[in-house]
Amino acid sequence: MKAFVDKLHANGQRWVPILDPVIHVRKGYKPYDDGMRAGVFLNDQTGHPYVAQLWPGASHLPDFMHPNASSWWQEQLRSVIDEEGLGIDGIWLDMNEVREPFFLKEKSREGSRSKREKISTFFKTKQKTPSKVSNYCTGDVCRATSPVLPNNKFVCELQCEDGPHALNKTLASPVPPLGIYNPPYAINNGGSESSLGAKTLPSSAVHHGGVFEYNVHNLYAHFQTMATASALQKLRDNKRQFIFTRSSFVGTGAYSAHWTGDTLSSWDDLRASLPMIFQSGIAGIPFVGAGEKIFCPRFFFTFLFFSSTSYSLFSLKKNFKIRKTSADS
Repeated sequence: MKAFVDKLHANGQRWVPILDPVIHVRKGYKPYDDGMRAGVFLNDQTGHPYVAQLWPGASHLPDFMHPNASSWWQEQLRSVIDEEGLGIDGIWLDMNEVREPFFLKEKSREGSRSKREKISTFFKTKQKTPSKVSNYCTGDVCRATSPVLPNNKFVCELQCEDGPHALNKTLASPVPPLGIYNPPYAINNGGSESSLGAKTLPSSAVHHGGVFEYNVHNLYAHFQTMATASALQKLRDNKRQFIFTRSSFVGTGAYSAHWTGDTLSSWDDLRASLPMIFQSGIAGIPFVGAGEKIFCPRFFFTFLFFSSTSYSLFSLKKNFKIRKTSADS
């Protein structure tokens, strides 16, 4: 890996690895062991570290509101830079809404369907499915009754229960208000009228100081971004850090760029990407871009409007031969 990164740098390129917040539950794994000793993981309503599941398997989530979280996070990044000798040039923060990724599983007749039919099915299904969720499971309390190893089956393998007495006869302090489990209002979560806790951190999860996830859910990525910016500045000798995050909040633009998440090369996603990017600028995040899942020339020309998206302009130059004509002289 070091040889690969060194080759990139020798070629004038930069290495910005992608980083998810979930930490695999496994004794002997340094981030997990260090995190347990520092007590930096988000707790469930029973006072134990909340157990979620993503591609690493059973996982805990850092509580970036904890006073020890920033130093613990910095130490994990330092081990990559110093111990592994990998000269990172920035960090790409992903899966930090915190919600589960949406994946469409096509029917068996996939091969006989046209691209237009597949895209149509994708969006019809997407409207009925909770999307962008960094947890395969739903529950106020979840436990791994047997080892849950890394996998990408997108199936919950934890034992989970909802409600004030989930997997426990008594509640730890503070006791979540009953309104947290059934809020006095309803939203069309995921386009399927799902509960606030569907495929994500439950509203009853507890941050440092007894703060419920119900009150700070949208701030999770903002606090993670602040901790990452602080760590990189210290580890890279006060060089200006490069970070971009999938989730953000008002003020995140002071620390990070923002990307809108994966998009398909469809007219629907193309239409949605324009207001998302421009409105982020209104919210104080000037460096914003959209990712694309499937190559399509129409995206490159639209990306010319996204003046901050160097990725898009690079792709345009790489995939299309731009010739200078007499009219340019």
